[in-house]
Amino acid sequence: MKFLDMKISSGSTHDVYRPIILTTNEPIDSINQLGFHLEEKQDTLWVDSDSIRLLPLDSISLTTFKIEHNWKFGTEYKLTIDSISVIGMYGLFNKPITHSFTVKKEEE
Repeated sequence: MKFLDMKISSGSTHDVYRPIILTTNEPIDSINQLGFHLEEKQDTLWVDSDSIRLLPLDSISLTTFKIEHNWKFGTEYKLTIDSISVIGMYGLFNKPITHSFTVKKEEE
């Protein structure tokens, strides 16, 4: 089975003032924002984080969008995207994605 290819711009570390950029290999037809989950690590537990903002990167691109959040310095996050949360214009959909990263500390 072929899936919608999604790339996440964030590596294992992320800048506090930058959104996460998601890019797909075909134009997006629909996005189910309920399938996007952000968790924040507090001590040893993963806790649901405040809501995220999922927005088009610009008014022209149909393959790129951004995730905005009020990131906290030095905090570890886990972004989970459920399968079929993003559906492309040609019928492909994403497979489940989990991406963990840490926001840089203030002094970095």
